Amino acid sequence: MSPPGARVSERRRFAIGLLAAGLGLAMLPLVGLSGLLAFTAATALALATWAWLRWSYLGKAARASAQDGPMAGAFGVDRRRLSLLLAGLSSAYAGVAGLFIALNHTLAPSQIYSWIGVVFAAVIIGRLGNALGLLGAAVFIAASEALTMAVTAPGWAPLVSFTLLILILLLRPEL
Repeated sequence: MSPPGARVSERRRFAIGLLAAGLGLAMLPLVGLSGLLAFTAATALALATWAWLRWSYLGKAARASAQDGPMAGAFGVDRRRLSLLLAGLSSAYAGVAGLFIALNHTLAPSQIYSWIGVVFAAVIIGRLGNALGLLGAAVFIAASEALTMAVTAPGWAPLVSFTLLILILLLRPEL
């Protein structure tokens, strides 16, 4: 663990040093059980969504409707029922996300402003409509913000997601 009597910032740096040394479980005390559960749930939901969109009839219908709605309707896709299903599924995903945010953070009405930029950057970097890309982008942004908070002041962390977004859009404009 960390040296006895160490402050929180020193413990973070010590844990990141252990992680860099190759001990993958050294970061667990910083993440906590609720963070690990949130990551597990996000991974499971992203993989299930990806598989559902790729292999099920409804997933193929959703992709076809997103690509060309009138043509999908001409092939027999009931777009109204599909949109109701997707709205319900999106609401359920938002409920799961809200649950894990409430477990890990204090909730306040003004917090929307601190989360909207990070979510926007993750969606743009991970590509809209790509469940696994979104998960990868979210993990990448979260790891870079955590590293920024451990190395510098925590106030610099929100700047990281926008900096990553700008750099990736400059280097790969086809995103």
